[in-house]
Amino acid sequence: DGTAFPVEYVSTPISEAGNVVGAVVVFRDTTARRETELALKASEERLEMVIQGSTDGFWDSQPLPNEPWSSPRTPIWFSPRVRSMLGYTAEEFPDVLESWLSRLHPDDRERVVNAISAHIERRVPYDEEYRLLTKSGDYHWVRARGQAIWDADGRVIRMSGSVQSIMERKRAED
Repeated sequence: DGTAFPVEYVSTPISEAGNVVGAVVVFRDTTARRETELALKASEERLEMVIQGSTDGFWDSQPLPNEPWSSPRTPIWFSPRVRSMLGYTAEEFPDVLESWLSRLHPDDRERVVNAISAHIERRVPYDEEYRLLTKSGDYHWVRARGQAIWDADGRVIRMSGSVQSIMERKRAED
């Protein structure tokens, strides 16, 4: 009917006695894939706008195979806001659990790690307030919330969440 639509194609020459005598050409309609790619791009752009427009920091982690979630090597993506809240660069605060663990205030560490364990093991909501060491050597109060995803066997496969500065509130309480 004359309607244009996106396609991809593959062609293979047909040879006879060393001469190309024809070709097999296969065309595939890629409309559905293109629509999916556009929807994904729009979703990614929307999420990036939300992240950029928020005063909260965000994080996303996935445990390494055959290692506990608490392994210092566990990869965690930290949004730029997490680092700027604490004054670090990406090089100073790499995307691994140890970056966060090593900066937890000693008085908060056991409680916060236990809260994450309770969320992962018993699905207790994760919503904690604690202090993190800043580059300047002070501690910054934050409120962190998170949500895990478990596989069919009950093993955590991912956990993501947010970090919100609560410094002003803590100053007012003091």
